[in-house]
Amino acid sequence: MTSDVVVGIELVAQDAVTKWRALLGPTNTAVAKATAPESLRARFGTDGTKNACHGSDAAGSYKRESELFFGGEPSKRVMQTTAMLNNCTLCLIKPHIIKEGKLG
Repeated sequence: MTSDVVVGIELVAQDAVTKWRALLGPTNTAVAKATAPESLRARFGTDGTKNACHGSDAAGSYKRESELFFGGEPSKRVMQTTAMLNNCTLCLIKPHIIKEGKLG
């Protein structure tokens, strides 16, 4: 899921997995650029492996993957945070921004 420092976000909504996957676009960046040019992967991905963003493909995957980022005791987490107050970003996308076509 990662090759460098990442920011994990948890989206909570009805059909969140489906909605997020639609915003991400196809996994392969070249396919995303051809079929979903406004998707996150089309805009920010570089190839089939470094596709900029990850999104669980099903509720079961979400449960396992979210545990890596957010679950359990900090000492048992696979991924440790590297965020510092001078080295962090928050991605907050409000639903109306997407609906109104103002993403980006």
